[in-house]
Parts: sequence; structure tokens; C-alpha cells
Amino acid sequence: MPAVEEVMTIVRGMTDAERDELFRLLEELDQKTWDKQRAEATRAFHGAGLTDDDIDEAVRKLRYEGRP
Repeated sequence: MPAVEEVMTIVRGMTDAERDELFRLLEELDQKTWDKQRAEATRAFHGAGLTDDDIDEAVRKLRYEGRP
């Protein structure tokens, strides 16, 4: 895990402002990734003939009833 250790050494040497900016950029990347994955999943469901209501129901079942 030398790359992780190297990154952690760099982060530890950052100022608070630099760390805040890093976290802001990581959150932005995370949001962009989430948005892309959500759009792809929605297209796949719609391509399979499912509606947004069908998707909501599938999520509800996974969340509250567990996976089959």
C-alpha cells in the first residue's frame, strides 16, 4: 500500500485550506459519479420498459424487504 501511504503523507502536510479544497473536489467527483451511474441505471430500466414507479418499487423492496 505504498501509494496510499504516500497520499496520506501529502495530506498530512496540507494546510487546512488545502485539505478543505481536496475534500470539496472529492465530494464533487463523488456527486458526478453518482449522477452518471444513476442516469445509466435509469436508461437501462427505461430501456427494459420499466417506469420510474417500477424503479421506486424495486428500490423500496430492496430497502425494506431485503434481497431475494
